Amino acid sequence: MARGAPDYSNVKSEQAIYTLLDLGELAARTGSIDVFERSGNLVWMDDFEAATLNWKSAHNGTGSAVALSTVSKLRGNQSCLLTTGSDGTVDAYIYRYLPIPNISSYSFELAFAAQSNITYLTWYIDHVIGSKEYQYKIVYNRTTKTLVCTSTAGAGVLVASGINIFASVDHFHVGKLTVDLATGKYKRFRLDQTTYDMSGIPCDSSAIVWPDYFEVLFKAEGTALANALCYVDNVLVKQLEP
Repeated sequence: MARGAPDYSNVKSEQAIYTLLDLGELAARTGSIDVFERSGNLVWMDDFEAATLNWKSAHNGTGSAVALSTVSKLRGNQSCLLTTGSDGTVDAYIYRYLPIPNISSYSFELAFAAQSNITYLTWYIDHVIGSKEYQYKIVYNRTTKTLVCTSTAGAGVLVASGINIFASVDHFHVGKLTVDLATGKYKRFRLDQTTYDMSGIPCDSSAIVWPDYFEVLFKAEGTALANALCYVDNVLVKQLEP
């Protein structure tokens, strides 16, 4: 009795050919930027390959700017360059308003490469629903080597310390903030290979007379008398995170 697949079958085993593990791997192999942590369902992504910047932006101080750049990138041909001002509030940031398909756990992930004179990096999710604003914010402080999130009444909560990331515009890192919109609490923050548990920490919330909206924001802050550079690439926003 004949057994096995015919010679032309796509399920036969070869020395250098393996079965496909899942559709996430298929997407990664065909060019998706979702390769760092594939949990959650994609809501929006940006690889900064478009001819124009698909974000709102702001920058402050002499020499500050936000623009697309081909100088340093994680993948593709372009990234977004945040140049902080040499005076004033010495910052530059990008932000984007998005629709909310459902109220669930959401994440905001991006790759960044920052010079050593970038002193603060901030991931921010702002959610307004039912005349109440929920603000989720985590800040990496390069000087103190800490991660601090903003909790009830704006109080800072230490998430982790002793974090010393490689400072170079050629060395990209990935940061991913995950929160639960249903409970108004943080879930975790992942920086490169390390995940920091934030479960149970409430976000900062307050009453507000605004229509419902959802916003993500990333900000770089530099130092006085210098125009510090931070490149941003491969942004992903996801829902239904575990």
